Amino acid sequence: MSKFRILIVEDEPNFASSLTRILQHDGFEVIHAFNGVDALPIVKKNMPDLVMCDINMPLGNGYQFCIEFRKIPAAKSIPFIFLTSYSTPDDVRNGMNLGADDYLKKPCGRKEILDAINTRLKRKTEIEQEANKLIDKYAVEIQKRDNTLGEIAHNQSHVVRAPLAALMQVISMIELKDLNENNLQLVRLLGGLATQLDTVIRENVYNINTLEEQQA
Repeated sequence: MSKFRILIVEDEPNFASSLTRILQHDGFEVIHAFNGVDALPIVKKNMPDLVMCDINMPLGNGYQFCIEFRKIPAAKSIPFIFLTSYSTPDDVRNGMNLGADDYLKKPCGRKEILDAINTRLKRKTEIEQEANKLIDKYAVEIQKRDNTLGEIAHNQSHVVRAPLAALMQVISMIELKDLNENNLQLVRLLGGLATQLDTVIRENVYNINTLEEQQA
């Protein structure tokens, strides 16, 4: 079973074939496209773990493909290595500014190719492991916070409902027939507000319980 999937974007058949043999011999799964235009739908369907891309190609050169590739959310952290017969400082700088991680000058030997690939994949794996550790850490912290908020909500609901229940009991004991019109309206208003507040508290406690059951 392949260790990693590598996309080769290369318009020279002989070099692409030679590179494919080297990578497959070392256990990599290889996908090949002859230009950047053909490569885009390939990566959207089968996201590679690393890209090796020629710069001078018809139908979308390597720079253009790199720009479009980096626009894909899942591709932002994928190692990208440029392949070129020309490697001036300006070429390297331009490629790095567009999101490339490395540069290999053609022709390049087997050891140079595999060293570059393994270095980038190792770094990618380390970054992903660190990211997963942070995700796990924050997930624990979020769960602790949710548990604390749940406890506070439960406690506060009891604190608020105790005097509220006493108020509702007092209101129910008032003889409405003995009140004048103004006081009667006031008592009815207080009764209605107390009932609404009690309903809101009950619903909040219910929602908290439901959320906790779904997260369990």
